[in-house]
Amino acid sequence: MLALVLQAEGRAEEAETEARRCLTINPTYAYGHYALAYTLLLQHKDGESLDECKLETAEGGQLNCLAIVYARLGRIDDSDAALNRSIQTRGDSAAFGVARVLAYRGQNERAFEWLNRAYEQRDPVLAYIKGDPNFRQIRGDSRYKALLQKLNLETVSAQE
Repeated sequence: MLALVLQAEGRAEEAETEARRCLTINPTYAYGHYALAYTLLLQHKDGESLDECKLETAEGGQLNCLAIVYARLGRIDDSDAALNRSIQTRGDSAAFGVARVLAYRGQNERAFEWLNRAYEQRDPVLAYIKGDPNFRQIRGDSRYKALLQKLNLETVSAQE
């Protein structure tokens, strides 16, 4: 969690340290390698990021992690394949992760569709939307503000 907070604050090197510390305590922690992979991506360490995604568990969002890193690497077919597998295997229960990939890829309309699904699914990870750097580009959209109101997050301060 500390790594995610540090990511949101733009403190990627410190986030990397915390993510690595978490993984020394529990190397199979779900989402631990994804958090490290994303932190490495923020630092333009794309190859290392891909390696970390490959270590992530299915429950921790390995396919979404791969979809983001492949998109960064310009491997759009691989990104699409990972995203489609994620939708097939976890789309009914983990819509926020799909929305995150779509937002990263700049597919804002589809991202909002999946954010609405996440809300309908009561996806607990949706509460992290304000601190997630992937959603910065849609923060000015009225649909984003409406979603925050539905989540009772509109008055919670976060770096925006």
